[in-house]
Amino acid sequence: MSSVGGLLEPLPAPLPRDRGDASPPMICSQVFDSISIHANGDIVCWCVDVNGQRVYGNVFKDRIADVWHGPAYREIRDWLLRSRPDSWCPAIDRHCPLRVVPAAADYNGSAPRIRILKLEPVTYCNLQCPVCPVETGFKQVPELRETRGQKLLPLNVMLDVVAQLPDLELIEYFDYGEPFIHRDTVAFLREVRRTRPGCRIVTNTNGTVMTPEQIRAIAAESLLDRIVFSIDGATAESYRKYRIGGSFSKAFGKMKALADACRAAGTHCKYSPGRRGSVQITWQYILFEWNDSDEELALARELAQSIEVPIEWVITSGYGASKRFLHGSAEAMRLMDPPDFFIHMAANADIDVRLKERGIDNIYTKDVVDTDMTDRGEGAVARGPERDRDQDAAREAFAESDVPAPDALHRTRSAIGEWIVGIRRSTRPWRRAMKNGNRAVGRGAEKQELGNREYRNSR
Repeated sequence: MSSVGGLLEPLPAPLPRDRGDASPPMICSQVFDSISIHANGDIVCWCVDVNGQRVYGNVFKDRIADVWHGPAYREIRDWLLRSRPDSWCPAIDRHCPLRVVPAAADYNGSAPRIRILKLEPVTYCNLQCPVCPVETGFKQVPELRETRGQKLLPLNVMLDVVAQLPDLELIEYFDYGEPFIHRDTVAFLREVRRTRPGCRIVTNTNGTVMTPEQIRAIAAESLLDRIVFSIDGATAESYRKYRIGGSFSKAFGKMKALADACRAAGTHCKYSPGRRGSVQITWQYILFEWNDSDEELALARELAQSIEVPIEWVITSGYGASKRFLHGSAEAMRLMDPPDFFIHMAANADIDVRLKERGIDNIYTKDVVDTDMTDRGEGAVARGPERDRDQDAAREAFAESDVPAPDALHRTRSAIGEWIVGIRRSTRPWRRAMKNGNRAVGRGAEKQELGNREYRNSR
């Protein structure tokens, strides 16, 4: 699957601009300054490529510089700079919410530097959140169970990745999976702090598996610049409707314990970005139908105030999304008052709104169909309707829109259509490699499996 190994299919020709369109190119900045590494070692563009649909290399067998400056990365950068300025991305074969950055007039991407690293330490998780890819894809789909399920990056590999990136400014130590399940999390953070003191480190956790030792180390040594606790509810009843297998008292208790430890150590910081050597803690609260009452939101504010932790309200779309708090609504604006308990309103619902304003009802359908084969080059293919996603399959995957009973949450199909209908395309290189008797990763896979086996034996 690695581009270094030459298994990536060539991208289609850039989509033509409308006549007279002189606007700057629309790019995804991640392919120019960031890199994402999955727990199986695969290098992908960013977290939007959940399943490893387009893998540029693998850290178990490739040097990052060879991949970053290799033909596949150069191809996608060139495509973005030359294509019509919209949100369609051929790397993931759908509209991408990250392709929103206008390129400067003199921007050519000829000497990009990696400043941001998204590092996925594990794809293990102790919870069973109903629309998380770990639960709906990595555990359930045979192809993804092989490539993405229960993977772990050994400590020496993670440190080697950091050592290969001299221009690194920010590490996002999370993606899919619970980072604090990794037994070497503190060791990794401690070594990065020692060798790269100027690099900011952030993570996201459900909080439930953090140990007292991890909490003390983070607080005393300021091992993280920011840590976000995903706690969707202010009561045990509402929390467990989505965070299946979790405990509100345990999650909130760990967040409180870290806040208390940071205050005792003099490293607590309420807002981000904080001073160097401080730890900023955020409570991330996704607004669902079952946790958005005035009473529960007031309770959440009260609890957050009691431990001096700000709340990041998240407006979502799809499965179980709040019908009260919609992007841009007056109800949503109320969440910004008072501002002491508000940092940022993330709204993936905004993606839906922006696309629908342009007449795009399905993220897998381009707004303009291009079947012209001119200047496509060798190996290019037509991108007519036959290349788009199966619309019937997408509608079927989203058919169940009602929120099921709590005991059936894990069986929902609502809001996971984009993972389901994308499986066949995302696993095409893997199936082709299997057919040819070539597993591509070679010794790298053996190294990772050894690391996984040692980890499982130590638990």
